[in-house]
Amino acid sequence: MGNEDEIIDKIVDKYDWGKLVENDLPSREDVLLVSRLLEIDPATVLTKMRIIVEKFVNFVFQKQVGGPLPTPDKQVSLAEKIKILKERGEVPDLVNLHLNTLRLAGNLGAHPNTIESEGQVRVLVPAFVEVVRWFAE
Repeated sequence: MGNEDEIIDKIVDKYDWGKLVENDLPSREDVLLVSRLLEIDPATVLTKMRIIVEKFVNFVFQKQVGGPLPTPDKQVSLAEKIKILKERGEVPDLVNLHLNTLRLAGNLGAHPNTIESEGQVRVLVPAFVEVVRWFAE
């Protein structure tokens, strides 16, 4: 994987992930695991990236939109949260594209036999890196 691993490592090393985990954000290990799992189980990587993206979006949504996150009886979808954040200027255009791409790709990863090769997932890792970078900044 190489360069993406190094970029993820550098980004991840900047933050106090213990405090982030207290806010139901992914752990440092969760983020690092994405690149490590790629060769072993690409479909799981897609699902894991989507879960991490959703936690990042939930955190930003709660901070920027305010109030508690929707309850199960009043759900706001990940797509809707991304749209609201974009409309409020919280998400740059390219990050918006990456968030939606990873959201949709993660849905594929949850279904058996939809991912045939590591290469199908590897092309999404740079998008994931950009989302991690956006969140970390």
